[in-house]
Amino acid sequence: MGNMRALVKTSGDQSAAFTLLELLVVVVLITVLLSILVPSLGRAIRQAEDTVCLHNLKEVYQSLQVYRLDHDGWIPISDLPGGPGTPDSWFGKLYPHYLHDPGLVRCPADPMQPGLTDFAHLSGSSYGLSDFLQSSPQGFLANLDRRQPRRPMDTLLIADVGPDATYSAAGPNIGPWVAHRTTGRLPWDDSFSEGSSEVVLPWLTSRHSGAINAVTVGGSLRRVPTLDLMGRTISTYYATCAAGDCPLCTELHVPHYSFAHAGTYWWTGPVPQP
Repeated sequence: MGNMRALVKTSGDQSAAFTLLELLVVVVLITVLLSILVPSLGRAIRQAEDTVCLHNLKEVYQSLQVYRLDHDGWIPISDLPGGPGTPDSWFGKLYPHYLHDPGLVRCPADPMQPGLTDFAHLSGSSYGLSDFLQSSPQGFLANLDRRQPRRPMDTLLIADVGPDATYSAAGPNIGPWVAHRTTGRLPWDDSFSEGSSEVVLPWLTSRHSGAINAVTVGGSLRRVPTLDLMGRTISTYYATCAAGDCPLCTELHVPHYSFAHAGTYWWTGPVPQP
């Protein structure tokens, strides 16, 4: 009887065990499931980051509007030179009365992740304010009550700014890179002069699945595809951009990135005089 029980137990153990073929099938099934789920999870994470970034831009835009109401139509602009986290940056001027959370100037998809706990330790912004507004004489275009673009809903105000990587440089080479990040300037080109020996890391990024997020003067949130632009030489003239009434094309004839494919422009209409 004891031997019979031992045989039954042994037989039961053998039937409960996995064969090598069964284990291989399980491994293959798990691999297939992971290959399906991981890209979906990655897409979900990117979509969540896009949503947070757009929310940040909306909050920053609203804080700019409150600042504008308190300052007779003026929005804050960055004063160069300025150090990281100083009131010289436009976003530093918003803190703390208009922008209470410093995390709002940090895009979750930004690999550099600027900013720590407050603006006193802020290493820069994920977002840049249009340098076309900031670099006008005495910043006169920054008074949006007195000098409105012709198409405010299509005129760029704030957008994601890079670069998304660091590099080693000395002397003047590092200047444009610092300006992009620490003072939140969004230049219409890469601050590169033809014939210059400077090596400039482009500010243009494609961190949102080949695009940047932007908000216009009129408060319209935009997704601007940039991946195709990053490998091109910046042109001095874009027919589609000029058709959108871009003064960089029609009046100034200067090299610039064109976002006309997304219906977004650096300025629309003639440039008013100071």
